[in-house]
Amino acid sequence: MSIKALNTLTVIAKCGSFAGAAKELHLSQAAISIQIKKLEQELGCSLFDRSARSPVLNSNGHKIITRAKSILDLYQALSDDLNTRNDFAGVFTIGAVRTAQQLLPSVIQQLIREHPKLQIKVIAGMTFALANKVESGEIDAALIADISERQAGHCQWDRYDSETYFIVAPKHLNIDNQVELLKLPFIRFDKGTYAGSVIDAQLLRQGIRVSEVMQLDSLEPALDMVSHDLGVTVIPCRSNQIASLQQKFLLLPFGDPPLIRQMGLYQKINSPRKKIAALVLERIQPNA
Repeated sequence: MSIKALNTLTVIAKCGSFAGAAKELHLSQAAISIQIKKLEQELGCSLFDRSARSPVLNSNGHKIITRAKSILDLYQALSDDLNTRNDFAGVFTIGAVRTAQQLLPSVIQQLIREHPKLQIKVIAGMTFALANKVESGEIDAALIADISERQAGHCQWDRYDSETYFIVAPKHLNIDNQVELLKLPFIRFDKGTYAGSVIDAQLLRQGIRVSEVMQLDSLEPALDMVSHDLGVTVIPCRSNQIASLQQKFLLLPFGDPPLIRQMGLYQKINSPRKKIAALVLERIQPNA
């Protein structure tokens, strides 16, 4: 019986479906099914009622979930205890939003060179999703936007940089008014993302109604659409990215005053990997 299978079972219970667990764990639904089937064979009983369209936990499944969580907690405690004996060994998993991912390669290279027994795993994602993973213990830390309004009490967020939101438009346009630019076809960030919710709130504050032509969830596709003259978008941008973007696009600060988001490292207050997180934060600040 593997720890991995028990963890998968608890994630299915949390998400309510195999499909939800597959998305959460970045696995295929078939891989999830194989893990659960093997677990059921080892236990000698079924854990799900498969008569429904979507399998649901049966009485055996609910009993196992309680024990599985206890086993996973014990395993984590053992892992934490071992890690405290060697703070810079083992796997350190860090999440990062798109703009933060660009800061990590040199930092990871330095840390691995200095601590050969340390492995660093990077998980890409959006601010809210990564915050949830930190809070649940799925990852050790995350480089995300400030979420002070919904920050969990057992976690902390430490700033490393700020990013300004810009309206990005085709280079050939000769418009220096943000209201006029936003009358053009609008390529929106997914409202479910942190950036999307912030942009929508600012549009509402300014009383600007946009003509949405598409909704995307990451920077590159949005910029690609703008480069093909399909509309304008709004994105957060680090200061050292502005010059390169201005070579390809027309940039205009978004908001009045310009909208800025603070970026930082999010982790549990009592994380056993705080020393590694502190090093990441220390090294990432000069690169920001």
